[in-house]
Amino acid sequence: KINDADIIIFSSGTLWSSLIPTYYHEGFNEAIKQSKALKYLIMNNIQDEDMIGIDSSQIQDVLNEYLPMDDITTIFNNDAEEAMRISNKKYKSIYGKFGDGKKHNPSLLVNFIVKDSLNLSCDHLVVDFDDTIVGRSNSHFVESIDNIKHLWQLSINKSVSIVTGNSLNHVNETLNKLKIADPFLFKPSTIMNYIQMSNITLYCDGGNSKCKWNIDKQRYEFVSYLDTSYVIDNDEIFNLYKSITDEHVPIFKIENRNNVIISIKPLDKEERIKIHKKLSEKLVKYDVKMTGKTTIDIYKKGYSKKVVISDFKNVKTLYIGDELESGNDLVMKDIKEISEYKSINVNNPLDTNDILKIISK
Repeated sequence: KINDADIIIFSSGTLWSSLIPTYYHEGFNEAIKQSKALKYLIMNNIQDEDMIGIDSSQIQDVLNEYLPMDDITTIFNNDAEEAMRISNKKYKSIYGKFGDGKKHNPSLLVNFIVKDSLNLSCDHLVVDFDDTIVGRSNSHFVESIDNIKHLWQLSINKSVSIVTGNSLNHVNETLNKLKIADPFLFKPSTIMNYIQMSNITLYCDGGNSKCKWNIDKQRYEFVSYLDTSYVIDNDEIFNLYKSITDEHVPIFKIENRNNVIISIKPLDKEERIKIHKKLSEKLVKYDVKMTGKTTIDIYKKGYSKKVVISDFKNVKTLYIGDELESGNDLVMKDIKEISEYKSINVNNPLDTNDILKIISK
């Protein structure tokens, strides 16, 4: 069990008559040392019957005789009695609030450990849109609505951004569908929800189109480009449309995403492969990519979601996306330009919902 564990937790409890006898078993200390799991020790809130007269710092030294304390993070409750809040500088310690001074609140404690183990703490939360925050094709309606509400809550105390390859129209249409499903979602009467949406900046069309929430219209509106060098001018747009229609693609399947991305959809599998091959050969000055399951996107060479970095401050950032192993999130997997940066891959809005619940607590 120790070898297979991802996280090992040494609980609070009675020290000499309960915990240490467990740690004293032959081979235990060596097994813990060899384990690659993250290790946490929960410090008691109060002095137990058999530890009267020593503080938490001294307890850490005592436990070092039985556990590899240099590889264990001690968790202290800010609400514990004073003697149980003293950390020994020789060991790694973290603090949180876990209920009253006598008992730990299990839910708060578990969330704190998960948040630390996954390194979910951040000053700037950045999320993808489709299949991350909201479900595609009307899927995950309940989680999608709840995710939006979590983003509102988080945006009160930290910077929150949405970065998506989708168009502005798509984002607004999707939010409107959620509003129809939950009529109270964007109403002014629902605890300032509609104002909190204005705290969240949207970067659409692959990230280059910066948009802000219009409170009166209850929709996002375009504000500015982040990098005009990736904007396709009107003459180029005309020529791209001609190249695409020459491959017998109907005009209604072509979408101009704010002169940044020309998107073709929906295409069936064989049709998409054939058209992609033809356009890749003809449009050598552009990147022609198959995205999603039915789409081809065309944009200027070198363009990617990384364009948004120019608008981000160098603060501790967490990125959540569903295509970090492939697709348009791949470039966001590891951003060297931001010193404290972490990315998490999710499979769907349900995964995102679990993460946002942890971050929100």
